[in-house]
Amino acid sequence: MDDGVLITDVTKLGQHVSGAVFGWTVFLLPGEYTVTLALYDRISKEHNVIQHKLKVAPFKHDPLPEAWRDLPNIEFLESGEDEADSLFHPEVSSRLYLPLATDRPVQIELLANLTPSEAFTGSNRMYRFNLRAMIPILKTFSQIDVANGTLNLATLNLTRREANFRQDDSKSMLDWPKLKAALEDENPGVVGVQDLQARKRNAAFLRESLARWIAAGEEKSADVGNPLRVFILISSPVLFNFKEGLKEIELPRICDCLVYHLRYDWLFRGASFDDLDRTLKPLKLRTFSANSPEGVRKALADILQEIAQKSAAGEGRSASTRLQ
Repeated sequence: MDDGVLITDVTKLGQHVSGAVFGWTVFLLPGEYTVTLALYDRISKEHNVIQHKLKVAPFKHDPLPEAWRDLPNIEFLESGEDEADSLFHPEVSSRLYLPLATDRPVQIELLANLTPSEAFTGSNRMYRFNLRAMIPILKTFSQIDVANGTLNLATLNLTRREANFRQDDSKSMLDWPKLKAALEDENPGVVGVQDLQARKRNAAFLRESLARWIAAGEEKSADVGNPLRVFILISSPVLFNFKEGLKEIELPRICDCLVYHLRYDWLFRGASFDDLDRTLKPLKLRTFSANSPEGVRKALADILQEIAQKSAAGEGRSASTRLQ
């Protein structure tokens, strides 16, 4: 049994307030809690106390039952005025338990597309909605603890056709100040004429980015003992209005690597529109579709399990056969 005590000073509410609503945002681990709320007026000395029981049920068939093992039972979230911080919650510094133990060295490249579909170009509202979905997923995946290898991550801005953030060999928490600075440099409500004209090659830029990552991974692998290379692409559904330049960029049909695509559908909840997989042909991707935190949790568990299996002793350089 864990107790939470909330004390609120109501002095400033005024003399004619007949009711008040208080709210807190909090992370709670599954369990039973006693919540005590105390109200106190410093002038009149009036006070009141109330207690309630609160039960948080565990997940049924949790695919990552140990993920929360090192987290505190209760974490209050700050409700500051910084909208960007509300996406990431830097006040939550505890880490998820996401170990990845492998026999063969593993080199993970985590790539997040933080740009919503071209259908929403110029919309600040849709851009923020997209970030509100993508940032927590990126924060979660960045906490994969690769015991035998490395985890590098980067984010893409398809509108500007640039990788606006990169963090190599992440052994600690995602560098939020650096990522936040990159995001604050964006102004999706203002789209230049050149960007509108050049967006015909947005799809080609995404394809070229992955092709460059695969080629760079091949060069690095010779220096670090033949690692199993893993590429994880995180994105919401993407619809490209134009697809110029795709045929100019070659992607391997067979890659000695594992390539995953996590599609998080935060808007239509199951709509099937998405050009991303077609844009990356003939590269074979293992695509996971999710439209809830539970779906992301299941996808992450499956990805970790498969990486561990494919890196087991005796697998050698056979990862590419699974993708054919």
